Amino acid sequence: MSTEEYEEAFDVFLKEAGFAGRLNTESLEVEAELFFNYFKSNMQNAVNSNRRDRFTAPLGKMPYVHFDLIDDLSFNALAGVDRYGNEFIGVNHGAVLLLLDIFNRILARNDLKKEIGSPEEEENPDPIPFLSTTYATIQAQYNHYEYSQIVIPKDPIRADHATLLAEFALQFLVDHEIAHLRYGHVHYKKFKTGCSFFLEFDVKAESDFLPLTNKTLEWFSDRWATIQGIGRIGQLIKNPDYFTTIRHQYDPPDSGPFLNWAFSVYILFRLMGAVRGNYQQNPNSGYPLPVERFTLAVAQASVIVDMEFSLDWKTFQKAVHSFVNEAENSLFLISNSVSDTNELVVFLKGIMAKHDVGIRDGLFIAGCRDHWNAVVKPELLPFTRATDISNID
Repeated sequence: MSTEEYEEAFDVFLKEAGFAGRLNTESLEVEAELFFNYFKSNMQNAVNSNRRDRFTAPLGKMPYVHFDLIDDLSFNALAGVDRYGNEFIGVNHGAVLLLLDIFNRILARNDLKKEIGSPEEEENPDPIPFLSTTYATIQAQYNHYEYSQIVIPKDPIRADHATLLAEFALQFLVDHEIAHLRYGHVHYKKFKTGCSFFLEFDVKAESDFLPLTNKTLEWFSDRWATIQGIGRIGQLIKNPDYFTTIRHQYDPPDSGPFLNWAFSVYILFRLMGAVRGNYQQNPNSGYPLPVERFTLAVAQASVIVDMEFSLDWKTFQKAVHSFVNEAENSLFLISNSVSDTNELVVFLKGIMAKHDVGIRDGLFIAGCRDHWNAVVKPELLPFTRATDISNID
């Protein structure tokens, strides 16, 4: 199939499932078209890399997966397969705009991320009234305050850094969806329930799966996304050609990239928490709480940092609380958003305390590890496309 045929098939798949259609970037203004096409190309390359890696090549079951954008200004993402077997990953273009807006606003303030570039050039734009979960609200705020243009940091280095933080968060989101296809979650769900997609937020789908099964698969996908993210950060640290205009800004230079990755992913999950609140999803449903998902991602990251890159575990551990506070302070200054971090801190301390006795035992919430080993993993094996499924647990 050609790219155009995949685009048409994706549009049909979305509309048959009751979603907004595919975003036609050709209908946008030139700058927006170039930006979204660049983003799509980068994400498609990331998706394509899973077809023939050392864990998927032996099975030869990982097909071409088409990445595209959904014409929806709210925050959401999905992985799915249509009736003809075509596979897709889609992200609402509103999710891209929301994350860019958040990080642009953070770096456009002279009192945040002061170690990056020349913060004295920034002018502190007016905050928005709350942390929005749809870009339509941001557009309305622009109209209300008569902004002449979107908020972008004036210092080019800080603008680049805002884009990089948004890329960290968006790549995590896309990697999470890749995992649902790479390890057969979507086909497993279709076999068990008839539903042919995983949607990041979908109240109607909460009864499709046993809640514990759904939680286990979501945490599994977060773990794989974390492994991919930390791997890319490792490249940034080890390869002097990566992000040359930004890498020297990190302090400390060895753990700074990890902390900025964690900062961006924390804000991603805070945004997810706001979306979840709008959906009023039941905390006991099959969708894990964002605070739990984030803490497990950090725990997984800490294992990789400690084992693969020989960074100091205690330094990383102490920094967790500081970047959480930094992120919360940033969100408060740009959007008046406040979150109680006590639950997060207690949860993190509980996981981190297990480091010396085997932190991997803390990487699943109670009940999920047994359910994974006894039920989910054996049932997934016929559907998985990668031989490293056991490595993720």
